Amino acid sequence: VYGPPTQELTSVDKLNTSNASLYAVFTGKIKAENNVWIWVDVRDLALAHALAIETSSTTSERYLITEGTYSIQHVLEYIWQHYPDRARAANLAQPGPYYPKEGNYRPDNSKSKQQLGIQYRGIEDMLKDTLPVFIKLEQL
Repeated sequence: VYGPPTQELTSVDKLNTSNASLYAVFTGKIKAENNVWIWVDVRDLALAHALAIETSSTTSERYLITEGTYSIQHVLEYIWQHYPDRARAANLAQPGPYYPKEGNYRPDNSKSKQQLGIQYRGIEDMLKDTLPVFIKLEQL
């Protein structure tokens, strides 16, 4: 679960675990590698909870709430495209292959899309909204 924090934060040290790991990649403090291949924007997850409560036909239903697969290489590519000076200063790796050559699993989120009507945000939208928050927190 990634996305822009909406709670009041006083420093990057107060980021939740997911965003802290994303921030560590953004700053070059950890090597960019995938441990999990699926993700969701926190705003979409919150919306899914609200829609599940409001939609009477969802009683006792379970949903896989995920935009789909991602690779940390998407994150690196975004950083290099939109923050090249920062990427160079942090000595970030250049983006490589997105997925292992042997392939990757694909989660099925069709039930959440059909029954809840969710249209998931893409990774670029999440990064566009999240990385500037990190920069603001650095300045506090």
